[in-house]
Amino acid sequence: MDIWPWLKHGKCDFQATSATRCVDAYIRVLRDSLILTVANGSGFYLPENPNVMTKNFKGFYLFVTQMERRGFKVKSFMQYGIEEIEQHELFLATIRNVLLSEHAGMNS
Repeated sequence: MDIWPWLKHGKCDFQATSATRCVDAYIRVLRDSLILTVANGSGFYLPENPNVMTKNFKGFYLFVTQMERRGFKVKSFMQYGIEEIEQHELFLATIRNVLLSEHAGMNS
């Protein structure tokens, strides 16, 4: 949720960066994070009983819902696909699509 202002305005109101450039920069960071996560033997998990009304979980689950609607199985990726490069790229492409479509929706 904290990246929305940056996606909407870029660097600042006076030196705007396109949403596509911002999203692509964000995706590069996420790609590096995935590589580091796998290299460290870490992983992702979904909490069993999260309080979805808290700000962080609410935003997270709304985002996961958008990914699932686009056919990406987030839980399966977190449990079984995190080590597969093809799944990384599909995960990142889905995130990119969600962010760009949400950005377009904010501006319409």
